[in-house]
Amino acid sequence: MQRILESVFNQGEELIIWIKDADICGMLKIPDFQSINTGFDLCVDDNGILSIFDAGLTREVTIDYSPDDDYGQTCEGWIAYVTVYSE
Repeated sequence: MQRILESVFNQGEELIIWIKDADICGMLKIPDFQSINTGFDLCVDDNGILSIFDAGLTREVTIDYSPDDDYGQTCEGWIAYVTVYSE
């Protein structure tokens, strides 16, 4: 995931993260993509979607985590579907 973020966002660029229920709690601002713990437990959010935006909302990386069918509904095997949007 780190390489994908490096290809879309600049180092030191403030970003905004949207996660499940962000419409209730609000989006999270972070100083840059290196502040994201890419080793987080994917089972925490059953929605499985993480969206990261630049501060101007002109670029977005959406990562949709889904369980790998070979592993079933466990935390062991996950596939990330990545979509990059840019103006």
